[in-house]
Amino acid sequence: MYKSRFPLVATLLISCIAGHAQQKTDASFLFKMWFFIEKGNVDTSSIKISWIKKDLAAKNSSYFRFFDENLKLNLDTLKSDGFEDNFIFLSLDMRKKSIERFDSANKTLGQETKSELAWYLLISSNCNRYVIGINRSSGVSYRLSGFDENDFLNFLDDVKRVYHYWSRKKLTNHMFFRDFTVDELDFRCLHKALRSKYPYDSDKYPCVRKCSAMLKIY
Repeated sequence: MYKSRFPLVATLLISCIAGHAQQKTDASFLFKMWFFIEKGNVDTSSIKISWIKKDLAAKNSSYFRFFDENLKLNLDTLKSDGFEDNFIFLSLDMRKKSIERFDSANKTLGQETKSELAWYLLISSNCNRYVIGINRSSGVSYRLSGFDENDFLNFLDDVKRVYHYWSRKKLTNHMFFRDFTVDELDFRCLHKALRSKYPYDSDKYPCVRKCSAMLKIY
């Protein structure tokens, strides 16, 4: 079983990239932040606070600013049941024209830098959709479909924590699967997949299939 540390990393990156995390918790920004992280510009496998503070303040912040300014995302809100009002779920449907790209790169930039920046605007689309969940009270977001990593187990822990805080009762897995739903998401599949041996079998568990995965030809 593997639990992603990315929600914590994301909180740190918002602070370092944007400089004002409290003002940057809108859905479009958070989608872009996850896309940026998964482009490989940020090595989260051995991430250190000191490394973030030193390097993100320079190269990464300017790259992310370009990424944020030149990518427009048209998001859909997914219907959900059982969750407190502070949880919201957004989808980027790759079957629609959901992404608009621009190119406002500074003319003084070198060609190599321009090419590298343009690469950041390419979003993998070998899937139907990307989905994130957002806890609007805490500003924490969770990748739930389409991304290279999936934060469902962290998400489930936080939902249980919020449920206990408000009800003073324990939320069991059985109760969660019975009473909590989000359109287009299969929570039982995610739970089984992420508790299985890594790397996860996306044929057996299609809910963890990555948009970046190569299409199989039969």
